[in-house]
Amino acid sequence: MNLTSPATCLTHGLMRTARAVARGFEAEAASLGVTAPQFTVLARLSFMGPMTVTQIAAVVDTDRTTMSRNLAVMAERGWITQARADDRRERVWQLADDGRSTLAAVMPVWQAWQARLVERLGPETAEHLLTTLKTLATD
Repeated sequence: MNLTSPATCLTHGLMRTARAVARGFEAEAASLGVTAPQFTVLARLSFMGPMTVTQIAAVVDTDRTTMSRNLAVMAERGWITQARADDRRERVWQLADDGRSTLAAVMPVWQAWQARLVERLGPETAEHLLTTLKTLATD
């Protein structure tokens, strides 16, 4: 592999692919008004329960400021609400009823999108890709 050519830049290739995959999902979910990052937050809150902004940002690997802005939009839509925290200085977010119903509506869209991606790659390659992505994401 030529490591001096911009055409073989792994960073660019991964970023470009991530954007393309996210755009594909968002096109599928457009009628529901859910973006890929919003879906990720809804799903994580559903499976992990209430979390602070810092915890959510860590789980989805984004900075706290960006996550705060995204959570504010989701709160305006009624998808999430603040929960009571032990430490009153922290904001803890949880799914609201509208968030649960939005997630329930978008989950089949996500599952169909996932299935198309796996079909395109083949199950073995998809599994290998997940393993590779986890390896690259490990600091």
